[in-house]
Amino acid sequence: MNRDKNRDRYYFSKNLDKQKNSICPYFLYATIERVQIMDNLRFDIVKEVREIPREEWASVFPPDIIENYGYYKTLDESKLPAFSTHYAVVRENKRIACIAPFFTTEFSFDTTIQGRLKQVILSLQKRFPRFLKLKILFIGSPLTEESAIGIRDGCDKEKILRLLLAKMLHFCNTEKIGVITFYNMPANDSYILDFLKRNNFAQMEAFPLARLTIKEQSLEEYIQNLGKSTRKDIRRKLRNAYTNAEIKIYRR
Repeated sequence: MNRDKNRDRYYFSKNLDKQKNSICPYFLYATIERVQIMDNLRFDIVKEVREIPREEWASVFPPDIIENYGYYKTLDESKLPAFSTHYAVVRENKRIACIAPFFTTEFSFDTTIQGRLKQVILSLQKRFPRFLKLKILFIGSPLTEESAIGIRDGCDKEKILRLLLAKMLHFCNTEKIGVITFYNMPANDSYILDFLKRNNFAQMEAFPLARLTIKEQSLEEYIQNLGKSTRKDIRRKLRNAYTNAEIKIYRR
């Protein structure tokens, strides 16, 4: 198993409340600036991807992306209890120019703590539910390896991103969200990464991705070379999956 440096990812975060700096030292505070936007741009937030026409989704994302329209439709229908998912949509002259999936969640700082101290914090949270918790907005998806922000070819990326950022900061202010994070941004998306740095986002390296070389030429060959109990378990799960849904296997 080798680290795939070409697929390194980063978090870009901004703390939106000076009072939270004492418990959130790794986030950089920056003042929300007013942004002048051209009249031909319009911003909306929709709750589910089905509110976006499939053909317009395809116009801003590459055709080979695994986390495609169908993936996000399935994610919406799953109604994950810990996350509230949305889609930020920018239209230029009534045509979609940008789509940015995002979600909000409450982050509890006991997540990184183990042992007796964690039990103490959990006990305190029963009496004080907001203790050591922070509401965060993540641009991206809770279940994908890389963040996906789709921008249609030929659009003014700088203008689109400035509108997106201004509106998302306004959304955070309205919803009393303390931190905005561009989640799992791929290292090869240099334009967006540079834009975030210029707008005073703090950069943090995410967990590295690893790539496992598989020599087998098919899924069946791969399963056949697994241990007996693992082989049996995977085949049982695949049978259940094929019974309840249409399954497609992609090779990359």
